[in-house]
Amino acid sequence: MVENDRIRALSEKFESNVDYDTVLGNFEGPLDLLLFLINKDALLHHAGRCGMLYDLALCYERADWDKIDALAGELGVPTNLLTSVYFSCMEEVNRVWSEMTRPEPGQQG
Repeated sequence: MVENDRIRALSEKFESNVDYDTVLGNFEGPLDLLLFLINKDALLHHAGRCGMLYDLALCYERADWDKIDALAGELGVPTNLLTSVYFSCMEEVNRVWSEMTRPEPGQQG
């Protein structure tokens, strides 16, 4: 509840640059607020739960299975769920990349 109160307080003061809301889990608000809340410390210093999740993704890319098991355990993420989500994400990334790199009709390939 404290976290939700913190988010609510920040969102009241936050001046968004987008005119639509993003819905993710229990978050609903502007995308730029969500990115602000993620906190640069997670990405730059691998701090907090978001930093641990970032480390988990990096370990998955490096196939560091021992560290994956440890981080997944600390985060409470079942490793079989992690594998399923990873492959779903990769399929979506490949689909989006294919659409982005497809030549427009009449363009040279």
